[in-house]
Amino acid sequence: HGDPVEVPANVGVTGLGMQVIHTHDASGEIHIESPRPFDFTLGDFFTVWDRPFSAQCLLDDCVSATGTLTMMVNNSTSTAFGDYVMRDGDRIELILE
Repeated sequence: HGDPVEVPANVGVTGLGMQVIHTHDASGEIHIESPRPFDFTLGDFFTVWDRPFSAQCLLDDCVSATGTLTMMVNNSTSTAFGDYVMRDGDRIELILE
């Protein structure tokens, strides 16, 4: 709704270690460090973060009757949402209006 939301530091990091998908700082950069190739999705990241995400809901807010949730990947619209397979260097923006 026009207010930026920061992806926090240490998503996926606990006292027991680090999950394959995680953040180190609040820069918004998601790290994927897997011992073998695998197609990790944006939905996988939200699962690790333990926050809701779908084509209709983002974090604690859902699309209103007149609103939209837009996903931009590298400046192009995407409808993949949680199924989007993340690639190194992707710039992903989620805009709830």
